[in-house]
Amino acid sequence: MRSLYKAVKKFIKEFDSSIETALKETGKLAKENKRNTVMDQDIAPALEKHLGKKHLTWQETLDEIIR
Repeated sequence: MRSLYKAVKKFIKEFDSSIETALKETGKLAKENKRNTVMDQDIAPALEKHLGKKHLTWQETLDEIIR
């Protein structure tokens, strides 16, 4: 079970880092549009840029998470 714990911990750390980067980008996009409030129009491009947009089957999703 130790290896499972390490794999999950690594995945969570990488995911948190990606979300943090996307949130920073979201704030930057809002400021560029002269707004203090983050809106959907800022979130979508930031997530796609930093997390990517993929349409995967369940098996492909599982393979992506495990690799």
